Amino acid sequence: MPIRKNAPMGFADIVLEDLGSSRTSKLLSRLDAATPWDTLAHPIKQLPEYKSHGAGRPPLGGGSR
Repeated sequence: MPIRKNAPMGFADIVLEDLGSSRTSKLLSRLDAATPWDTLAHPIKQLPEYKSHGAGRPPLGGGSR
């Protein structure tokens, strides 16, 4: 997932970084390379929620109670 590679590591990433073997790591790398992430994400990116480049808006009917 290219987006995650550019993001800083979070707490869970740091804690879980060393879990698994080198064999598991190689398998996950191969699966990541074989997965067509752009093709899978394309229909989702077409949704109106993902086309906005602004800060967004509050949820409909939300408001504080």
